[in-house]
Amino acid sequence: MSFIPHLILAGLIGIHCQIITVSRVSVKAGGSISIPCLYDQDYRNHVKYLCQGYYLAWCHIVVKTNQRKSSSGKFSISDDTNQGIFTVTINKITHKDTDFWCVVEIVSGKDVGQYFQLSVTTGMSNLYVDQQEITASEGGSVTINCHYKYSAERKWCRLGRTCVTNQFGSIDGTAVTIDASVSNVFTVTMSKLRTESSGWYWCAAGDLQMPVNVTVKELPTASMSNLYVDQQEITAFKGRSVTINCHYKYSAERKWCRLGHTCVTDQFGSIDGTAVTIISNVFTVTMSKLRTESSGWYWCAAGDLQMPVHGHFLLNHVLPSPQTPP
Repeated sequence: MSFIPHLILAGLIGIHCQIITVSRVSVKAGGSISIPCLYDQDYRNHVKYLCQGYYLAWCHIVVKTNQRKSSSGKFSISDDTNQGIFTVTINKITHKDTDFWCVVEIVSGKDVGQYFQLSVTTGMSNLYVDQQEITASEGGSVTINCHYKYSAERKWCRLGRTCVTNQFGSIDGTAVTIDASVSNVFTVTMSKLRTESSGWYWCAAGDLQMPVNVTVKELPTASMSNLYVDQQEITAFKGRSVTINCHYKYSAERKWCRLGHTCVTDQFGSIDGTAVTIISNVFTVTMSKLRTESSGWYWCAAGDLQMPVHGHFLLNHVLPSPQTPP
């Protein structure tokens, strides 16, 4: 069933009721998806719900914020009243799960809603990310790989805000870089993150969108070690990029090294054929065009301190077991 009439209707509704969400998301049958619904602060204390069906007037309510989770566990909902976003999650998706509405309940009037469509595929979805939930630290960077099946206009947007379509841009003061050098994937890097950068974003390829929730945490103060990374275990895939944030307390020479191999000390360099970029005060290392041979132990250094990081760079989506430093 065509989604075009609903896009027009949803756009008109969004103008008046100030509910904004994605319009069309590709998802694999049997999988799960989380959809953010941005609402006007006038609706802060209202009940919100997810409704299934092609028409708002005759759709079936599957979960409400005063219920949180459906009896089957297939649907769940949460409401962040500070951000003005309620998020719905749909599990064990089938080919019948196509038409939905994000709705705000109006006690003394007609409920208002915004339509979105799930395009359910049997095999790999037509647009997907490695993970919908990403956490980073203030001052650091995040990298999101947006995998797409068909060639189309690509962009990175913040829900209810602006979009970046060129290689370089910014959203609300956060620098954005889009690397489309690898076929069927574009890599988004957001750098110099602030806590205000937290929120829902989405990558788009043509008429498809995929939401991504970015959480930026404040840097610890009293308990902060002199050199640390957000995580010692990182996983990425061949041909993609990975970003490591190395946080240091005192000014010193910074470098990124592979254990038993060479180091990079300048902004641009390479280790065993893998490109390396080092940027920002919380120095951020980006390794791009990864190969499976790039897997192994690395370390960032600030002065006489080092912090080991283990990277798994895979051909497919089989996750490895954790490793112990040598």
